[in-house]
Amino acid sequence: MLRDSLAWRQRFETDEIMKWDPPEAVKKFSAGGYFGVNKQGIPIWYELLGRIDVRGLLLSVSKKDLIRYRIKMTEYLFQERFHELSEMYGKKINRCIFICDLEGISMKHIWKPAVDVYTDILATVEANYPETLHCCYVINAPAIFPLLYSLVKPFLAPETRSKMRILGSNWKATLLKDINADQIPEHWGGTAKDADGNIYCESQICLGGPIPESYYLKNIQDNFDLTQFTTITINRGSSTYLDFKAEHPKSVLRWNFWTDNNDICFGIYRQTDAGKKSQNVQDMIQVVEPSRVNSHLVPEFGWIICDEPGIYIIHFDNTYSWVTAKKLSYLIEIAAPDNLKDLKVESTNF
Repeated sequence: MLRDSLAWRQRFETDEIMKWDPPEAVKKFSAGGYFGVNKQGIPIWYELLGRIDVRGLLLSVSKKDLIRYRIKMTEYLFQERFHELSEMYGKKINRCIFICDLEGISMKHIWKPAVDVYTDILATVEANYPETLHCCYVINAPAIFPLLYSLVKPFLAPETRSKMRILGSNWKATLLKDINADQIPEHWGGTAKDADGNIYCESQICLGGPIPESYYLKNIQDNFDLTQFTTITINRGSSTYLDFKAEHPKSVLRWNFWTDNNDICFGIYRQTDAGKKSQNVQDMIQVVEPSRVNSHLVPEFGWIICDEPGIYIIHFDNTYSWVTAKKLSYLIEIAAPDNLKDLKVESTNF
């Protein structure tokens, strides 16, 4: 394991990474940053996932640079901050606190390419910086948090999961028990401000936000794992039905597809009689109204929450085209929410 870690450090040039200047889009729009310490001198990282323009970031920066940026932020702790704080407090400090603010999180943040990048970052940190986490406070957790957690849980060590606290509406009071008010920006319940009065302390914490298209790169295919996609041809005047089983209520059905030439009609239905091997679309419940999608111009992605368990049918319809066959590449998945039994949950949002 040590040999693997040393090889990894050499591959990412971690000893020299503090000299690396990340792309401007990363520096300006990767929401988060270090600010303050707790009452024991442990540094604090603010993770602001809901403020990240996930699609814009993946269209503006390579996946490698996104991972490298998080490595640089972690190396900053080991190469600089831990040493400074250890000298200041007269004891060894080698752990970090995470305040993970999920305000603004929505279903767009579970876009498959974005989840893949974030889980790769988690796996990298877990494998190469073990036991660095002191604790993680999750605040403003939305109703979809059990689903979000189910996607990242496989990449978190049991020790990491045991250090997570999902705080309720009184989260500001909870933070102040562990962290002095002058070490928390005013927006998060403390008294700290920037010199210009900014309550977020933006001089140290990036707030992310929408990324202008001027940052978009022309060739960014490496950010998208195309090996997981299935490619089919839907002949002229024909259609294709794909069925997916949602075993749990509140599961999420996610799709990502594009066509090589011309549009395709896309719709979703739920079977009303699961016992039948086949059922006419007219007898099913319409979940997403069929419409023609210009997926040859812009890849289509989206999601629905499956309120009821059952068989969901995705219909790609090309019956309106009597001349042109459509080459379609798609990735469709169903994700079930987690029961959160392994977490300390104080929130009542879910």
